[in-house]
Amino acid sequence: MSMGLDTGIYICREQLDISTVTIARRMGEIRAKQGILLSYRALQGFHLTELQAVVLNAITPEKIAGASLLEIVKAFQILKTLELSVEGKPSKVKGLVAYLEELDREESEASNKQQ
Repeated sequence: MSMGLDTGIYICREQLDISTVTIARRMGEIRAKQGILLSYRALQGFHLTELQAVVLNAITPEKIAGASLLEIVKAFQILKTLELSVEGKPSKVKGLVAYLEELDREESEASNKQQ
């Protein structure tokens, strides 16, 4: 059962003690921003792609030599998960990342048992 606009305005006015004029003005402000708000998702995807490029460009042979493979893969995975989320695709960890996380977990457990 959906509530009509008039019913929603009435509830806001009565329950929240907000005037109809204030509600109408606020709705107008939101409608005016609608195009910007709707285009945000598309722009967010471009921004994430740009961040991925920055991260990948910052990975130098020296940094790779100093970082574990797990650290490198996790950094990329964070950005990829965000990208998939923006695209509305599942972001379950699979493949190499899942394998490396499992190895890391096993290594941590073994280390904790020795202590």
